[in-house]
Amino acid sequence: MGILTRENDIQIVNLKTRKGWRKMKTKELKIEVKFTMIELLLVITIIAILASMLLPALKKAKEIAQTSSCLGNQRQCSQATQSYFSDYNDRIIAYHDGYSYSDMLIDSGYKVKDVVMCPFWKPYKYTTRLSSLYYTYGMLLYYPYQISSYKIDFYYNGLDDSGGSLRYLIARKVKYPSSYFLFADSLTMNSVHQEQQYHVFDLLGGSGSLCYGMHLRHQSRANIVFLDGHAATSMKTDIGDNVRKVNGDSVNITVYTLNKGILTL
Repeated sequence: MGILTRENDIQIVNLKTRKGWRKMKTKELKIEVKFTMIELLLVITIIAILASMLLPALKKAKEIAQTSSCLGNQRQCSQATQSYFSDYNDRIIAYHDGYSYSDMLIDSGYKVKDVVMCPFWKPYKYTTRLSSLYYTYGMLLYYPYQISSYKIDFYYNGLDDSGGSLRYLIARKVKYPSSYFLFADSLTMNSVHQEQQYHVFDLLGGSGSLCYGMHLRHQSRANIVFLDGHAATSMKTDIGDNVRKVNGDSVNITVYTLNKGILTL
């Protein structure tokens, strides 16, 4: 057994002190990285505030992107329609005995099948003629004053030679093509095609099987292609102004809001 000297005692004490200091330092470090409940609640509150500020902005950005995408589809349809006018003596058929304008474009070789409807409303995309015949952007059937007389010079609404239903537009005879709605975001509320896009629309409102109209689905606006070829996202006031310009007088028109409510302009 060795003899313990003072020097050895000091070394042993120093060694124990270092070990104790290391243990104490480790414990202190562990305490430093822990959050208190108040700090945790504070962090959660800050995150919630930031989220409440960012989510509306993100939602608006999404809506703007959807509007732009839909408007891009309409511009492609407009280009095809202008070519169709050139090929078919300035005429386009809105409806002919079970066929819509989109069928006429597709059957004539125009590549519009993927862009002939709004991608953000039912049924979202064109599948086959049988299932998508009626569910496209709506072509305007007639302006309000046209309901009283089908013998206006730029729109024919009657029968073909075989007695089938026929409606077509003669573009060159329209006085204000930059204000005339060619086709637009549409909605039908009848019992068969309820709450879907529809291949025709009017501005008069209605009920039952005649319940189809323009739909303000994009931030309370509608995407519209005009007869002169330009496409625009239009507010309800612009819609009313364009109708009254073409009509030549004051008139009440009816459109659908985003929530499928009826709005009179």
